[in-house]
Amino acid sequence: MFSVLSGVKNALTVSFGKNKYEGSTQWTEEQGLFWSLAATDIDGHEFPFEQLKGNVCLVINVACKCGFTQASYTKLEQLSQKYSDKGLRILCFPSNQFLSQEPWTEAEIKEWVMGKWPNLKVNMFSKIDVNGESTHPVYVWLKKALPGDIIWNFSSKFLIGANGTPIARFEKNQPWSEIEVRIKEALEEANGLGTCSKDEKKEEHVDENPGSEKMQSSATDSTTEATKTEETTDATTTDTTAIDATATDATTTDATDETTTEATTTEATTETTTETTTEAATEGVETEEKSNEVA
Repeated sequence: MFSVLSGVKNALTVSFGKNKYEGSTQWTEEQGLFWSLAATDIDGHEFPFEQLKGNVCLVINVACKCGFTQASYTKLEQLSQKYSDKGLRILCFPSNQFLSQEPWTEAEIKEWVMGKWPNLKVNMFSKIDVNGESTHPVYVWLKKALPGDIIWNFSSKFLIGANGTPIARFEKNQPWSEIEVRIKEALEEANGLGTCSKDEKKEEHVDENPGSEKMQSSATDSTTEATKTEETTDATTTDTTAIDATATDATTTDATDETTTEATTTEATTETTTETTTEAATEGVETEEKSNEVA
């Protein structure tokens, strides 16, 4: 067990040290995947990590009487609400190794935490040691892949990819915003492997219909083109009707002289085979009107 002196030293490191993890993953295939591990949950049941397979996991050691408890659990609740449906699982391991700030029993821990953060969606486990000779196998695996002792409660966070390999380790002074960016990246990669949420799977199912998007686009374009054609036809019909009416009534206004003359000329040319001029067109109209009166 860590001495009080070590606890004070670690507390000072958290408060004033650089405290940013700069190491890289040392994981190898011989170490095995994260899914090969297991732990005892908060209710005393064995929990094989095989159940987590295909999810992105965030692992963190927690305590109820730490100065970081309120802010950290609040952020974990927000992350779980935002990303649990997209494949994020948060694994919380209570530990009493840091100035005995997790003194309660598992039942008390569960009742207190879930009472204060009712929307928190996490896998809560029984109390463990994260440093020293009695380090739990989960933390042996984590610290072998991303080396270094755990400094404090809520200090170290480990991000595990959907394929069961470690992605990154974060320390206390690395902001949650930075951690969230990496979580989103891991989830996007996981979704590419087929571990997406139900809503995303529905969207993918729709997209998988052969040519569905192109067919919808083509149908829309065809409808638009048909509408334009119909509008053009209507406009042409309207213009022709107006010209015929103008020719019949022999209306001569400044705005329609040219149109009326052309329409009248065309009609006069057909019936009387006269020259296509404005005078001939007018005479043709008058001749036709007189013929109609005689008839």
